[in-house]
Amino acid sequence: MLFRSNYSVSNSQNINLTNNGSTFINSSGRISGTTTNNGMLNNSGTLNNTTNSGTFYLTRGTTGSIVNLASGSIRATFGTMGDVNNYGSMTLSAAETLNVINQQDATFSNLSGTINGSFENSGTAKLSATAVQGGLTNHASGTFTTNSIIGSDVSNSGILNLNGSAMVQGNVVSDGGTVTLSGMGVYVLGTLEANGGTFNVINGAVNALSGTANGTLTGTLIINRAGNALYSGVMSGPGGISLS
Repeated sequence: MLFRSNYSVSNSQNINLTNNGSTFINSSGRISGTTTNNGMLNNSGTLNNTTNSGTFYLTRGTTGSIVNLASGSIRATFGTMGDVNNYGSMTLSAAETLNVINQQDATFSNLSGTINGSFENSGTAKLSATAVQGGLTNHASGTFTTNSIIGSDVSNSGILNLNGSAMVQGNVVSDGGTVTLSGMGVYVLGTLEANGGTFNVINGAVNALSGTANGTLTGTLIINRAGNALYSGVMSGPGGISLS
């Protein structure tokens, strides 16, 4: 069904929705088919899989898998989404998603939310108090910044910033780009495997360090299990290393 002007949904409708105007899905509203938004869509109810090229507001609603095209803008507050494939702009607050793919030139941010899956990043992503339950792949074009938990291994070839109290519950394998540890609470529970690129430590801790990439220390790098891995790169700077 195609809508070009204002439309409001307050009940369950077994339709495919294409919106070119302004559509409001109220808390009791439900669209059982697919949704294509080219205009303005505000969802406080329930949507199935959605493709967005317009402006999409998710306010305490539920949406299935989302493809957000390059022209698309999504703002979500206390909403729940399925898998996300983002080519555009997404700004989330206290929202939950499943797996996220953030494409090159796309932007993604989430404050006080949860990623209930993995995160694959080729664009710019910033997570604040937002845990990633799975792992992270940060490609060469990607910039990924977090102060929160990453629940599994990290593969990096871009710019990876672990700030504040960020915790990686696995290994960080960096084959290029830059890894920065910048917080007294930053902790890699596995090995920081610096195979390529560089790494910078303002402050942070790892269980082990390996690889051949060079590093810069401006603060203290704590290595809790120094005998577990072999590092053969060069570290420079005014900082220091604490071994245990």
